[in-house]
Amino acid sequence: MLIGVVNDILNPTTRTEALASEHAEGWSAAMDAEYAALIANGTWELVARPRPRKGRRKPNILTSVWVLVAKRNERGEVERLKARLAIRGFMQKFGIDYLATYSPVVRIESVRLVMLIAMFLGLECTHVDFVTAFLNGDLVDVVIYMEQPEGYEDGTGRVCRLRKGLYGLKQASKIWNDTLHK
Repeated sequence: MLIGVVNDILNPTTRTEALASEHAEGWSAAMDAEYAALIANGTWELVARPRPRKGRRKPNILTSVWVLVAKRNERGEVERLKARLAIRGFMQKFGIDYLATYSPVVRIESVRLVMLIAMFLGLECTHVDFVTAFLNGDLVDVVIYMEQPEGYEDGTGRVCRLRKGLYGLKQASKIWNDTLHK
């Protein structure tokens, strides 16, 4: 019984596959919502496609991919369909699309020590989750171009010039860390 419930909606691997499925309307709505959120966030601006200049490198224009996931509850039933637009960061070139990627991460031993001290002192602990954190950091150190997302091309041949971080960027965590420490 559970197997039937879990397998009723599989996560499509492409936009085309999602739109050809029996749940096309739900996947389309999820992609529309994600695209609208990225536009409202000012994640990019559409600009003329950059042309190679004499004596300079050809501009690196990255592409993106839709990551589609059926979110399930504890019983394995689909609660909602989620779409995320991720840039193909593996196409980035050092010195052109990114300079640094380092972002500090707390060690688990440090977390355990803080929790132990809090417990010993009778303090209450809480944690914070920044929803869509990587989308909120400003991209300032490099210029990154991306083709318009599949299914949302406007036919002008323009490209997206990123203004903010995007899932999949090599420096996404660094951008967010820099934003937190401004």
